[in-house]
Amino acid sequence: MHLPNPLQLNDWDNRRFFWTFQALQVAFIVVVCLDLVGYHIPIAREALAFLYVTFLPGVLVLKVLRLHGLGTIETALYSIGLSLAVLMFTGLAANTIYPLFGYMWPFSLEALFPMLIAVMQALLLLALARDREYSGPDPTVSVTPPGPAVPLLVLLPFLAIIGTYVRNTHHMVTYLFLLLVLIAVISLAIGFDR
Repeated sequence: MHLPNPLQLNDWDNRRFFWTFQALQVAFIVVVCLDLVGYHIPIAREALAFLYVTFLPGVLVLKVLRLHGLGTIETALYSIGLSLAVLMFTGLAANTIYPLFGYMWPFSLEALFPMLIAVMQALLLLALARDREYSGPDPTVSVTPPGPAVPLLVLLPFLAIIGTYVRNTHHMVTYLFLLLVLIAVISLAIGFDR
């Protein structure tokens, strides 16, 4: 089965790119606003913020610059680097502009959140305007059913995250001990397999 490659968003056609970007942005805005009013969804805000801030500004800049066909790894690395640059310039602009209007806390969530959304929307409009002629093939990734060991290995990071969350909120270390036992069992299984 072939699915669109999410690490090559800049190579997607404009319609799919626009709706994917808007869906991620709306999800990010909803999760942050819910958190501001007191409804915290564990891990959702952090995961969406990481994705939104780490990859999407860079992908937008790549689309503005009309850089296509870079490959998965180069696109991901350029996206991360360009995202950091966009975020630094956004912070510089906030630190310069907000005090001129009398707002003395330019790095608060209430100040940076709307500015980041505005910068991202401006980059999106610029990217769609500059890259409207691109009609290359959509990059796909082949999805094959995983082997029997893959679900167990994928379980380890999730168990670490859930165990840390439960430890911090309920002071219970059962999941972390289970994680240690699973790591030991996997190590033994790998050792005896050779």
